[in-house]
Amino acid sequence: MLLTTQDYEKIFKKLLELSDKFSGGKILFTLGGGYSLLSTIRVWAILYFLFLGKEIPGNIPESWIQKWEGKFNSKFPRQFHDAKNPYNLIPRKEEIEKHNKDLYEGFSTR
Repeated sequence: MLLTTQDYEKIFKKLLELSDKFSGGKILFTLGGGYSLLSTIRVWAILYFLFLGKEIPGNIPESWIQKWEGKFNSKFPRQFHDAKNPYNLIPRKEEIEKHNKDLYEGFSTR
């Protein structure tokens, strides 16, 4: 899907906004694992901050990174958000975005 942490932040904000509008703020999130443990951890943390109405910090605490890097034998990212434009350009991106926007608008007007 090529979603970045910034994309997930936007999705979560929209879901929280819709839950306020349609269910008095009641919402249930069921989170899966994903393809990348290092991304999944950050996405869950971003949801946690947004859910509590907290600002998302720029950097992950160094003490947390040191604790878990050794347990997972993996180098962890230092920031909560992905770098800007971490993926290669998508062919037909504008066409796909327009199609998705049209679909969204069709659903949101029901």
